[in-house]
Amino acid sequence: MSKLKSFNLLVLIWLLFISCNDTTKDKAEEFLKSRYAKTIQALQSIDSSLIKSDLVVIIPNEGCGGCISNATSYLTENISDIKAKVAVVFTGIRDKKLFRLQVDKDFLKLESVYIDEDNYFLDSDLSSVYPQMISLKNEEVTSIQTFDTGILATLIN
Repeated sequence: MSKLKSFNLLVLIWLLFISCNDTTKDKAEEFLKSRYAKTIQALQSIDSSLIKSDLVVIIPNEGCGGCISNATSYLTENISDIKAKVAVVFTGIRDKKLFRLQVDKDFLKLESVYIDEDNYFLDSDLSSVYPQMISLKNEEVTSIQTFDTGILATLIN
């Protein structure tokens, strides 16, 4: 009887080992594919031309306050250098009048600046408390990163 228990235990351990081997990697890849697909859908819902951009910066209204103000300031100050390559989407805007007072009105009038009026980027699979940079190529998401001025400069040059 003990040989049978030992054999069953070995079989159980072997089954656990092989069942867990590739599933974590597969689940991570599946999650990324799903997130990228939802990101494309959200961008198209806001404006179909967004997926033609090289880079889209998503700026939430709430979250890391310093991160959001730094990203907004950097983009408003440098938009003339980057507007051909970068689109900006503000999401989570609850009070448009207050928002327009906080952000430069000339900046908001640019063709490359959008407001996510339906808050697609507040979806639990897409939301972040940090500004995000979405890199696109051939109308497909290639990466999503937290906003960083150094990385942005590298991506647009």
